[in-house]
Amino acid sequence: MLCRIQDIRGIGLFHETSGSKYKLEKLALIYAGNGRGKSTLASILTSVSTGDSQALEERKTIDGTTEPAIKLQFDSGHKVEFESGAWSETRPEVKIFDTTFIEQNVHSGGQVSADHRKNLLDFAIGDRAVTLRLAEETAVTDQKVATASVQSINRDLSAFSGDLQIPVFRSLTLDKDADVQLESLQKRQVDAQRAGSITSLNVPGSIPVPDVDIEAIFGVLGKTLDNIHDEAATQVEDHVARLGDPEAVDWLNQGQIFDDEIHCPYCGQSTDGISLIKMYRTHFNEAYGTLKELVAATRSAITQQLSLSILENIIEHREQVNEKLIVWSEYIATEKLPTDLDGLAEASLKNLSDLLEGLIKQKISAPAEAIGTPDQNAEAIRLLQQFRGIYIDQNAIIAKYVSEIESFKRNLQNEDPAEISRAITRIQLSKVRHSVQVKALFAQLSTAENGLKKAEEDKREAREQLSALMSTTLTQYSQDINRHLANLGASFQISAIKTNYAGSKPRTDYAISLRGKSVKLTNDNPSFATVLSEGDKRTLAFAFFIASTLADPDIANHIVVIDDPVSSLDRSRRSYTMKILSELSDRSAQLILLAHDANFLRETARNLTKENDALKVSSLQILRIEKGYSGFGQIDLDRECETPYYTHYRTVDEYVTGSHADVKQTAVALRPLLEGYLHRKFPGKLPSNLTLGSVLSEIDTAATPNAFTAIKNNIAEFRDLNAFAGKFHHDTNPGYQTEVVDPDEVVAFSRRVLAAVHGS
Repeated sequence: MLCRIQDIRGIGLFHETSGSKYKLEKLALIYAGNGRGKSTLASILTSVSTGDSQALEERKTIDGTTEPAIKLQFDSGHKVEFESGAWSETRPEVKIFDTTFIEQNVHSGGQVSADHRKNLLDFAIGDRAVTLRLAEETAVTDQKVATASVQSINRDLSAFSGDLQIPVFRSLTLDKDADVQLESLQKRQVDAQRAGSITSLNVPGSIPVPDVDIEAIFGVLGKTLDNIHDEAATQVEDHVARLGDPEAVDWLNQGQIFDDEIHCPYCGQSTDGISLIKMYRTHFNEAYGTLKELVAATRSAITQQLSLSILENIIEHREQVNEKLIVWSEYIATEKLPTDLDGLAEASLKNLSDLLEGLIKQKISAPAEAIGTPDQNAEAIRLLQQFRGIYIDQNAIIAKYVSEIESFKRNLQNEDPAEISRAITRIQLSKVRHSVQVKALFAQLSTAENGLKKAEEDKREAREQLSALMSTTLTQYSQDINRHLANLGASFQISAIKTNYAGSKPRTDYAISLRGKSVKLTNDNPSFATVLSEGDKRTLAFAFFIASTLADPDIANHIVVIDDPVSSLDRSRRSYTMKILSELSDRSAQLILLAHDANFLRETARNLTKENDALKVSSLQILRIEKGYSGFGQIDLDRECETPYYTHYRTVDEYVTGSHADVKQTAVALRPLLEGYLHRKFPGKLPSNLTLGSVLSEIDTAATPNAFTAIKNNIAEFRDLNAFAGKFHHDTNPGYQTEVVDPDEVVAFSRRVLAAVHGS
């Protein structure tokens, strides 16, 4: 229970207000006039319930000299304080129905927002779903934290992932030869960018390898002259031998051109009878000449084809090839053509030249003889093949390089620089993906994703359980609300309350059923704002409040605070409201009622104590004090609510019995007491504007069957009483304020007035 409002400072009109001497009982009734601070007190109790200090900060005393501070005393003297903008603790067992409840949970200005529906769900389910709601909220929070963590890590990863989506970046694998692939692609990229200049580079050509027709040479060497006389041949050969020079044969042959068959072409002597001259003529005939020419031509060809200049030309050409291969080595794998076999080639060429030159010389010496053996022929072929084979092999290498160059050029023409760039980027990103730093980030991401998955599963499970509870609770809640609305005489009902998770938290969804039509809360015409009166809206809010509060299994521990349960807008609902208040009082730890209507508070106290005579009741009022601030005080609700007639009666009666000693107040009360008595004796018969004297005249002249005849016999006593009482009223005595009042006389007339009231 809230036992005392010990102190309120700096909030609204409670500037420096103490209520420590006023104890609040199980039923605490607090009366306040308009603008005295009743709503402020309700806000204070709402704040201690929720811990929200904003409403208190907004209500700071305008001209106050102290910071807001509050001291409340609960059971066992336990104090809860508000200081420096915060409560020492909250007391969630305090449940308040006031305008703040309506504006937070039902509507504000006729508008029902998502927050209203969420807050209403919170209130409706209350503490019954604390564990499930906490689990759901924890899971939602965990999900948000995990989501934020995943997003944060993804943002960190995006600094490494380039244009790739994180899942694609995550899936990248790293080949063992990634560096080799990357280097190759980068080279291809450079090559593709230089394609025009590369394709215009010179391609190496083949080395010119000379060929010698060995068979043809040996064919010439093997030719003979069958028509040459053997004896002539012998003599000529002997003569040439004596001359000692094989070239002499040619000299002798040439001399035959000048032979006139009379004189010697060499010495001019007569040739008649000289046998050697005849032999010359026989030996150097036309066939011989032809053969000699053929041998000479063969010798010339051998000299030309097998000279060392041929080898020099080959080597020079090869150097040019090597230079081109060096240029192309940037794009394909090439090596310089070897030079280590050049010595062998030179030896082979020289040996072949020497061999053939020797044989030619022999042929020249003996043109008619067949020169050269098969072995020499074979050796010549071997030497030639050995020489040629060296450079034919190098030409094969050149051909291979040329093929690779042409293939490279074709591929280069087909290269897509953009695709190469993408491939390079992908490998580079693959390397980044598998770097230590990024692998650590993905490990963190996996942990965060697992956390997110668990939070989502926990949220789903919690929401399923919470939804099941909400469905059961809200079904009963809807029924209870409609029962209360019917008993309160409302002309409307609500549809079944449902829930949804359209926002971050669950909220209610319902509609108003009026005159057979369903009226939505918002976005409709007509809507909640237009079809319900202000009294209906307050009634709906009150039904929401009591349906949840009475259904709460922990109601016995709750302090229920209700601010103006029956306003001027819904006086017709007082009876059922009184029944609800009685139930709340019986079942809760404490019921605190705040009201502007003292009669309602008195009626509540009477009804509830009639049903439970052991119920302890306290009555306080918030009253005006010095400088227009508000303070607390006791209030007698019976006296506060009594009629003027009863006030006058009590004044006179208490003076007669000695309960008070204000003789002038008693004297003034005598005449209105008599007037009130007569108006009650004859209800509706006496005009309200008649003085007591005029009323008595009406009674004195009354005749049967006029009701006034009932007291006509006492008219003299009434006139005597009026004559005394009239001295203290301005309408019959202009000097009434200075009229001398005799206590004994007042007592005597007071007794007579009471006798008239009691006895007639």
